[in-house]
Amino acid sequence: MPSQSLARFALVGAMLLSRSTLSATFSVTIGDTPPLPNGVKFCQFAEDAKRLEIRDGSKQLTKYDFCASYGQATGTVITDAVGKSYLLLRYAEGRGTNATTDYLAIFTVQPELFEFVRTPISSGAGPLSRWEYTYSIARPTRGGLRLTFRLKVERPNNSAEADYAPFERERTIEVNTRGS
Repeated sequence: MPSQSLARFALVGAMLLSRSTLSATFSVTIGDTPPLPNGVKFCQFAEDAKRLEIRDGSKQLTKYDFCASYGQATGTVITDAVGKSYLLLRYAEGRGTNATTDYLAIFTVQPELFEFVRTPISSGAGPLSRWEYTYSIARPTRGGLRLTFRLKVERPNNSAEADYAPFERERTIEVNTRGS
C-alpha cells in the first residue's frame, strides 16, 4: 500500500513551492522506465522503475532513472536567487503497511544530475504511528536553498506509541553550489 504521506506531500509541497519562484520554462515528468534488454530488472518490482525527465520548453535537459515504492514519486524544479536550478525529488523505499520511508533528494539541474543531499522525511514510528518532516524552502540572496524541516508525529487515537521518531524537532539544510 503506498504511503499516505506521499499524497500529502503533493499538496503540502505544492503549497510551499507556490510561494517560491519556480522556473516557468522547466517541466518535470515522471513516467515508467523503459524495459531493459534480456529481462533484466531495474528495480525489484516492475512498477517501481521510474524515469524522470526535465525539459526546458521542448528541449530535454536530462533524464534520470530511479526506483520508487509503488511507483509513487513527485519532482519539481526550483530556481534560487542567482538563477541556479535544483530538482527536488520525493520518493519512497520499502514495501508493506507503514513500512516505507520517504526521502527528499536535491539535485542540480544539468545534463548529468548531481545529488547534493538525500534525507529521510517520513517513516513509520511504530506499528501504527508515523513521523513526517514538513518543510519550507527559502532562497538566500547569495544563492542556494535553505530548507527548514519541522517534525510532526501521527499517533492513531492519540496513542503514546511512537518509538522510532527522530529526536530533532526542527532541522535546517542548506544547499549552495557556488563554484559548481
